[in-house]
Amino acid sequence: MDCLKTCPLCGVSFSIDDLLHDRRIAPLGMRVEDDDSRLNFMFFTHDIPECGTTFVVPVEAFREVLPEQAPPEIRTGSEFCEGRCRDLADRGLCRQDCRWAPYRRLLSRMINERRAPSTTPPVSFEV
Repeated sequence: MDCLKTCPLCGVSFSIDDLLHDRRIAPLGMRVEDDDSRLNFMFFTHDIPECGTTFVVPVEAFREVLPEQAPPEIRTGSEFCEGRCRDLADRGLCRQDCRWAPYRRLLSRMINERRAPSTTPPVSFEV
């Protein structure tokens, strides 16, 4: 599997599959600032005793594994925006037809998968 991210503290490499399923990588949230995808990130913590560092991955890095197609329209900051993507601590789902809403749903699935007992089969992220 290809390396998508290297932990900035301990140097362990992570693939997209690791970020989606590895219980040692805790998804924290998502923050979208702008329609420039280079400024929009999902936050994770490498949740092992010898590390514990938090790192970011560009939201768009998850485009190929979205279980649904992202709408082209960006509603962040518009009158329709619920403001969820601008608050890292907000893990709620967005009800708008916005490019970032499917990414929030993916993040929610990652969080819920990790909360489930480890004997539960992983959630499928495939379309």
